[in-house]
Amino acid sequence: MRFFDANLYLVETENPAAKLKKLAAELARHGITGALVSPLDAQHESADTRHNKALLEVLEKAPPSFYAALAVQLGIPISELEELARNSRVKALRIYPTSRGRAITPEEIEHAAEVAERLGLPLIVTLRTVWGKPAVKLEDAAKAAEKHPNLSIVITGVNYGETLQIATLLTQLPNTYIEASLYHQLNGLQLLARTLGADRVLFGTAFPLQNIEVNTLKLGKARIGPQDKQKIARQNAEKLFNLPSQI
Repeated sequence: MRFFDANLYLVETENPAAKLKKLAAELARHGITGALVSPLDAQHESADTRHNKALLEVLEKAPPSFYAALAVQLGIPISELEELARNSRVKALRIYPTSRGRAITPEEIEHAAEVAERLGLPLIVTLRTVWGKPAVKLEDAAKAAEKHPNLSIVITGVNYGETLQIATLLTQLPNTYIEASLYHQLNGLQLLARTLGADRVLFGTAFPLQNIEVNTLKLGKARIGPQDKQKIARQNAEKLFNLPSQI
């Protein structure tokens, strides 16, 4: 099975381009042939595009199947994000659960949704990156999806504690998707595919927050049919992020 990783993070290192090249080779050994990469360090800053620019510079030296999800924060001029989004590697925007250690507000999620809709890009709403730290409420992401029905919203960082809300809030919002890297519910992928439909579930690793093998094994062992596995593994991401097929 071939995968596209819809939730890969890049952190600041001495040589991030070399790190990403090495990581791409490691991912390929697990069948992951492309990825959507986000600058994890951006959640510690406010109104700064430095990490986005650094990510795009790194991606210039990365395999062509690696793309960017830019961090969007309240205070960043939309004109700056528009300029960065002209880069063909940019396929989505992402909002993190914290900004300089404080929890983001529903107003900031709404702002990110407005920017994403204006740029014509899907928005990734990250509920959490660290256990026990401030987390975005799934209902706030659902409210943004309801207000912007033409905007595709990917919710990541979801865990089993949000299972009931997924079933009650998201089933009636067809513009929402779940990226399941942190979803560790027993038979979780089977549950998501049955509740939302396999077309609305995305594969991701959340590396380096957890090991790559966690999610390749999770999907490989899931009790769902091979066609649905292929959708989750890469086909849904290809369609949602407008990627070349057969990555």
